[in-house]
Amino acid sequence: MMNEKLSVSVQVADEQVKTALEGIISDTKDFMVSQPRGLDYLDFLIMELDENNPTKTFSQIEANLKGFPQTDIFLTCQTIDAPTLLNAFRIGVKEFIPQPLNRDEVQQIFVRAQEKHQGCSVPTPSQKTKGRVISLLGGKAGAGVTTLTVNLGVSLQNLGKSVVILDLNFHSGDVPIFLDLQPTRGIFEVARNLARLDDAFLLSCLTTHSSGVSILSLDEARPPKIGDKRTDKITSSTMHPLLELLEGLFDYILIDCGTVLDERMVKIFEQSAMLFVLYTLRLPVIKKTQRLLEILDEVGYPKEKRKLVLNAFVPEAEALMLETESIFDTKVFVKIMEDLPSANTAVNSGIPMVIGAPKTVVVKAFQNLAYFVIGKKPPKKKKELKSILAVFSLTGVREIWASLQGKWISPKVNPNISQEIKT
Repeated sequence: MMNEKLSVSVQVADEQVKTALEGIISDTKDFMVSQPRGLDYLDFLIMELDENNPTKTFSQIEANLKGFPQTDIFLTCQTIDAPTLLNAFRIGVKEFIPQPLNRDEVQQIFVRAQEKHQGCSVPTPSQKTKGRVISLLGGKAGAGVTTLTVNLGVSLQNLGKSVVILDLNFHSGDVPIFLDLQPTRGIFEVARNLARLDDAFLLSCLTTHSSGVSILSLDEARPPKIGDKRTDKITSSTMHPLLELLEGLFDYILIDCGTVLDERMVKIFEQSAMLFVLYTLRLPVIKKTQRLLEILDEVGYPKEKRKLVLNAFVPEAEALMLETESIFDTKVFVKIMEDLPSANTAVNSGIPMVIGAPKTVVVKAFQNLAYFVIGKKPPKKKKELKSILAVFSLTGVREIWASLQGKWISPKVNPNISQEIKT
């Protein structure tokens, strides 16, 4: 429980916007508006972007963060492009508040901020907690493992949990790209120095994103070359002490396992509290996922610990999804809607969808999954027509509109695909 309210100062030139923000803050539980007496007294500072001279605003933000790192800075403005927003997050801005203001959205931002404030966003060797290992495995390349890992990690961090992402996808190693990070040390450095592995050394090998999520990736922001012998040093005997240390430093350890299921990964799964298996409704992916699940059965991995995640789902493929559930003898735990524009923008900009596209239905799925992981129910929100329509992909909306006009557009789903899967 919090003994004192969190203080927020609003530095916005537009008096109408400033008054509105201060009113929302005053009406939000556990927050109060504070007139600036110096940033050392502040928990949060809302700054307005100078749209004509963003560099000037960024210089002020950097100076504030350098002198008062305990103050979280939020940015607000009417218009901002993706590169400018990316730069803002790079230098340490925690949240972006778009204008015109939406009261519910602003309050939700502060609810997240409060949860972060109560959590442990920057672990230190003295802050020992027993973390939970969660592994993510894809049926085939392109199933969306890295996308889910990164966005689930940021969602958990937004709920006040400390998170580290361990990138064990040696074929691509894309976690740094998805977060626009350039690590210089990582898991290969750990493997070379097992004898000196302790909390302090391990923390020195991590790279931290502006969201607070840490990553332990390859030693550089690119996958190893073919024949790179360093991957041979990443064995189960390497991973066990590494994961034990990470469990003592972070609330959650998310492991991007790529699409390879070998003895090393099986050992990691044994140490995991949960395993998410991702697939899409493409025939090669379905076949490969079926084989992965069979292998997990063969090695005796408990069914109750693994959760099936269907990615890139579109409503017209519901029948095919049910068919795959029958084939896998496993129910889909969560469906993540297809949203290629948001996904592509996120990868190209290095801004996770949870940050760059927070209103999308895809992000809602990530956030709901984060609540499941921590054992809480997602907060209920008012149902709005736009949120209902957003459940459908662009194709689904097109079909609904056509049906209203009396012109039904038939979904393009191969009726023989279930037979193809079984053969």
